[in-house]
Amino acid sequence: YLAPQRLPDHYDALLFVNRTTAAKPNPSGRRGPSKIPAAPGPVNFDFEEGQPGEVPKGWSMTTPGFEARVETEGSKSGLRHVLLRRESEQKEGFGILMQSLEAQAYRGKRIRLSGWLRADGGAKAMAWLRVDRSEGRGFFDNMWERPVMAPEWQPFAIEGVVDDNATSLNLGLLLTGDGGMRADGFKLEIVEPASGKKP
Repeated sequence: YLAPQRLPDHYDALLFVNRTTAAKPNPSGRRGPSKIPAAPGPVNFDFEEGQPGEVPKGWSMTTPGFEARVETEGSKSGLRHVLLRRESEQKEGFGILMQSLEAQAYRGKRIRLSGWLRADGGAKAMAWLRVDRSEGRGFFDNMWERPVMAPEWQPFAIEGVVDDNATSLNLGLLLTGDGGMRADGFKLEIVEPASGKKP
């Protein structure tokens, strides 16, 4: 089991509120969860759908100054993968590509997000997974302390428990540093019920 890693609080707030949502503060003064529409299940996790040079189908680019596009050369599996890279000369900030899923089918389960990442030109490549609950955030891991920095494809895995009151799963790619990152062959699987008993 991979323990969740946290960004410093100010990065956490930027990454998972300001950058990934258009949410407005509610009466309590706190912002709500992501407003990206939640899909019933994973969409285009192998990045095979979408035209080369365009954002892959089912995924949303949520940070200015970065681009995500389908690539056809050097894929780990299949014919296509996704490239996330910095567009502008600005060296600060981070790039995020994400999608949101309905949580109902995963409630009370331990899940695993896995796939392949690689980094070029000094970039730090990370995947992330966040569980949003009816009140507040649940499990969260963004690989902040174990980024992929190699130019060769490297496997990753994130495991966590989905709360019984979870409303959505939000997941995707996170890029920091110079250069770009590539991702391929994502999978989201139910490992076992949260109780530890095999399904």
